[in-house]
Amino acid sequence: MVRKPAIGIDIGATNTRIGLVSYDGRLVKSTKVFSKAPNDLVRQLKSFIDQKIEGIGIGAPGPLDLKEGRILNTPNLISWRQIPIVKILKEDFQTKVYLERDTNVSLLGEAWKGAAQEKRNVVMLTLGTGVGGAIMVNGHIYHGTHGVGAELGHIKISDKGPTCGCGNVGDLEALLGARGTREQFDISQPELIDKVLTGDKKALKIAEKLGKILGIGIGNLINIFDPELVIIGGGISKIGDVLLDPACVSARKVALVLPLRAQIVTWQLGDDSGIYGGAKLVFEEGQL
Repeated sequence: MVRKPAIGIDIGATNTRIGLVSYDGRLVKSTKVFSKAPNDLVRQLKSFIDQKIEGIGIGAPGPLDLKEGRILNTPNLISWRQIPIVKILKEDFQTKVYLERDTNVSLLGEAWKGAAQEKRNVVMLTLGTGVGGAIMVNGHIYHGTHGVGAELGHIKISDKGPTCGCGNVGDLEALLGARGTREQFDISQPELIDKVLTGDKKALKIAEKLGKILGIGIGNLINIFDPELVIIGGGISKIGDVLLDPACVSARKVALVLPLRAQIVTWQLGDDSGIYGGAKLVFEEGQL
């Protein structure tokens, strides 16, 4: 039986990415739109979908109510809170719809067609407006007892520093997220990325500081989960080794077992990882 393609959706704090992916993992087409509100997504999907599909897989920032198909009190998507997005899309498109945390979906995409292929134990951090996390244990995405596990962006790093949108002070998201970057260094993440890529000395020093903070988080995660691979995604991952090299140095200072057995890499699929993962969520019928 020939399987129809699936729609993968990655809802971000600023932009939402939508893609059509074939059963064998080929991205047929994609688009990027503003993450305004659920009604806007419905309208955009109606203009995007032009053929029969297997279903729709959505990645969204947590915490989520997976049973009811709702985004809960995520700090960066206020207009989406408590909206039964799964029910809405099922009724509008008469197809299967699955909802998962965005980083879980990104990791699923990387495991299918990206950096985590053939890996069984993986930790992923995505650095953007916020800091997301995902964990794969023995080949399965980890959810925790109540479905809200792996909120790795809220690991406490310091008693000082910016306040996170969740209310914590000095967690990974507060220190590495977009707002924290601006508060600490008076620079936006896009500007930082551009300046690092052009070799600006001040920007390189900022990236080194961010890398050291990231490494503390990675070192703690290595001590807890002993992964074979740590993936760093999100916009700021574009600066690559400028961020990863100080992160590795910092992680070695925290990790108990040396040399580091976990490989630390940037994501392979980039911004499309959530699209691939959303489609894979459909093909796996929501079973992670």
